[in-house]
Amino acid sequence: IVLYNEKLFDDPIEAWMPGPAVPSLYKRFKVFQFNPIEIGDIDISMLPFSNDQKKVLDNIWEVYGKYDPKYLEALTHSEIPWQSARMGLEQEDASHNVINLDLAKDYYARKLKSTERTDSKIK
Repeated sequence: IVLYNEKLFDDPIEAWMPGPAVPSLYKRFKVFQFNPIEIGDIDISMLPFSNDQKKVLDNIWEVYGKYDPKYLEALTHSEIPWQSARMGLEQEDASHNVINLDLAKDYYARKLKSTERTDSKIK
């Protein structure tokens, strides 16, 4: 939503206990449980993403694919969109609260700008 001003998913993103989740995608991939999903395990042509969206997802994988689930959980738990959607809930409470996309867009746009400024100072 930050890069192209469009959502990757029509479904809402919910603030589940482990982190942000898209319920329809969870249902589609839960058969893998905690095992890695290999590219050969799915029919990529059935995924509803444009080429630009696939490039964004590839870039996300390049940056975050090296991290384990516990690190990614800690990362999302430190971010304002997830925290805001879970306000008033305990860590272990189940939730279907929807993450506010306007808040998420603003938050991640600021993070992106901050990263770009840092990168330009390093060069």
